[in-house]
Amino acid sequence: MNSKNKNKKSYALNRIYPDLLNKDPKKWLARLGIAYLGFLEPIIEIVQIPWEIYNRTKPKDYKDLILFSDTQITAQIEDQPLSYDYAAIKNLKIYFNNNSNDFHESGSTLNHSNIHFEFEGVTTQFYFDNRETELIKLLKFLYGQEIKFKEYRNGQRTFLLKQPKYKELQELKKRYNLEW
Repeated sequence: MNSKNKNKKSYALNRIYPDLLNKDPKKWLARLGIAYLGFLEPIIEIVQIPWEIYNRTKPKDYKDLILFSDTQITAQIEDQPLSYDYAAIKNLKIYFNNNSNDFHESGSTLNHSNIHFEFEGVTTQFYFDNRETELIKLLKFLYGQEIKFKEYRNGQRTFLLKQPKYKELQELKKRYNLEW
């Protein structure tokens, strides 16, 4: 990995709550309140303010981030930060899914993915919503830190979200000490 990735101290993913039963009530009420503003939709379309641009520029609430540092993963759960040291994490998997219309209406451009791991005998899973380019930066960071994990794209095992050919895979296994 290049020195640029080594200098970066942490990366963050935007945490989401796809399960309606476990959804943050504050977010649920906010979305319900926004639904009543549906009459503004024609105005927004006329002005052509794309939702994605708004979503990228709005301030991020740190409670809704999954932070990856060089030593641990941190997430905010019920107003208490939970930290998971990489040394104690088993079976870390990162699933990127860009075909996930099951969480949103058909035609949605959002990518709903998740990280999944075991920590102190408990299986933990967090959903996140990020663009492919942001996730690739995180993956490069994790490979640079020599964190053991597996990544998947739409159910297929990948390296930097691409499926390598056999010869390339053998080189990657040696270079990064990967378990495929």
